[in-house]
Amino acid sequence: MIALTAGTPIVRGYLTDRDSYWDVQCSAVDDRSAQERGFAPLTTAKGKLMKSRFGTIDNYLGPGPNSKDMSFNPEYNDMYYTYDSGANVKMMNAGVDKELSQHVSRLFIRDLHFATAKMLREKDDATGSRSNGQEHFKRFLGCNRQNVCLYPPNTRTRSGWEVEFMSLEVQLTDEENAAYITFIVLLSRVILSYRLNLYLPISMMDQNMARAQSVNAVKEQLFYFRRDLFSGQDGKQSGPGRISRGGNNSNWNESQGDAAGATTPERDAPHNQNLGIGSPDTAEYVELTINEILNGSPTHKVTGLLTIVLSYLPSMGLEYSAEQELRRQLVLIRRRASGKLCTLATWMRNFVQQHPDYRHDSVVSPKVNYDMLCTLNDIEEGRVAAPELLKVTLPTP
Repeated sequence: MIALTAGTPIVRGYLTDRDSYWDVQCSAVDDRSAQERGFAPLTTAKGKLMKSRFGTIDNYLGPGPNSKDMSFNPEYNDMYYTYDSGANVKMMNAGVDKELSQHVSRLFIRDLHFATAKMLREKDDATGSRSNGQEHFKRFLGCNRQNVCLYPPNTRTRSGWEVEFMSLEVQLTDEENAAYITFIVLLSRVILSYRLNLYLPISMMDQNMARAQSVNAVKEQLFYFRRDLFSGQDGKQSGPGRISRGGNNSNWNESQGDAAGATTPERDAPHNQNLGIGSPDTAEYVELTINEILNGSPTHKVTGLLTIVLSYLPSMGLEYSAEQELRRQLVLIRRRASGKLCTLATWMRNFVQQHPDYRHDSVVSPKVNYDMLCTLNDIEEGRVAAPELLKVTLPTP
């Protein structure tokens, strides 16, 4: 979705060699010390931290080993990460499963960015009520943001578990933003209803995130994707690229202490040796374009996510007008994925490069920036047509 919603080719007045804000945001809050980065021996730090406070997820959560749903494999968590061993032990002793306890305890490996005095009090001065600790825990969550964030149930609002999808960039118009939100919500419903298996090893997901920020990634980059989205539910999945769930081929190692108060699960990446990319009919993972991922790939026998979402719409029992509006919104997603409509980042880059005042030195002058913003405002308000970006109908004079 970063590639599909790319909209930040300009940073601090310079035209950059990327289309997305993601790494810029992650670097802006990266406060790791030399020890935490691995540049100096561990003396005071709890362990080596591979990522910034903001970044891609460290590990997946999934059902236990006795579950009948075999789509999740612990070995998908194939990347090194550090978590607080004290917090992990407390949760394990309280009955929290291994994956969830490690997921939560990794939050406590870093200090808070800030904490107000009110938040640290056990009682609220105004109401006299005792804090249940949720607001304090939410602060830890807020100081450690990933491309997908998990929030526990709120005892005050009585809401359930919440998942926040963080990697979309804001678009120019309300119509675009609504279309992407619609797609994400519908896709989440489809995943639950059809029990789609979208798991990739974490290492592959990290590579996808890096590629997605490249210039014009939606048309020029390939991304790792699972070929068969409907397999793995009964444990019968097999073929080249399959990561062994156990036995002699298992690369899962027990956690080992890294420093005082820190633990790091050591995991290899077995998929690097046996992806089977050369066998599109049997490979578990294949490299596809955004268009192939969303609209499908007959060559690799991949069913596109948009195709699955569209097939799900009739089962929702919507009124005809409501379903047609959803389908109309998804047309924008389809056209962006296919390249018939460009991304906002591509439009902005082309505008700057074609501006008569641009000197092709990456510097976006105030004049160029002003003209671009005025043009974008006119497009958003419907005064200027940009058919390469949006199919906008100009108002009748």
